[in-house]
Amino acid sequence: MHPERGFSLLELLVAAAVLAIALLSFGLLTVRALEDAGSLRDDALAEMLLDDMRARADLMGHARLESAFAGGGMEGTELEGWRTQLAALLPGGNGGLCRSDLHPSPTAPPASCDGPGPWSVWLGWQRQPATEPQFRRAFLVP
Repeated sequence: MHPERGFSLLELLVAAAVLAIALLSFGLLTVRALEDAGSLRDDALAEMLLDDMRARADLMGHARLESAFAGGGMEGTELEGWRTQLAALLPGGNGGLCRSDLHPSPTAPPASCDGPGPWSVWLGWQRQPATEPQFRRAFLVP
């Protein structure tokens, strides 16, 4: 009498189920890693754009910022170009220069931009997939 060779149908089904669970887990991990990579990319872009406008504003100096905003100079040129970059590079991107001490949080938009406080640069965007809006704020050196 010859011993039976090969696998039974039950053994094949169990092996297929284990393989399916392993592949599904790998797929879910891959999707999560891609989402995290997108969020990290947006965070890095936000920091670079924030530093860019902070550097531009620092180069102008506080006196020139005052006159630019009073006369609409920077509002129509550099600031609008920067906002266009924000909208193009970050989902729901928006930002601006602000002078206020009413909302000192570095992670939320300013409540008002016409106060006597220090100048700051702020930006916001919507993280994908949609979660809470993200904000960054950097204060200019007086």
